[in-house]
Amino acid sequence: MIDFSGISLPFGAGELLSGAIDLLNVVGPFVLLALAIYFAPRLFSLVYDAVLIKDMMSDDYRSFNSEDGMSRGKVYR
Repeated sequence: MIDFSGISLPFGAGELLSGAIDLLNVVGPFVLLALAIYFAPRLFSLVYDAVLIKDMMSDDYRSFNSEDGMSRGKVYR
């Protein structure tokens, strides 16, 4: 077994934690920017598809349940 009792490090646990937080402060905005670029198109298409499907469903419901093109029943939203 190796004896590490005579070795002292030039930094403590607090300084190591402080350095890690400083590194995250530098790298963090770039990581957030990359995540935004990656997920933004997916979120936009999700919202667009949800609105499009909602409009299509309400139009189909109105066309099947009316005689003159006007909605006469409940429209589920």
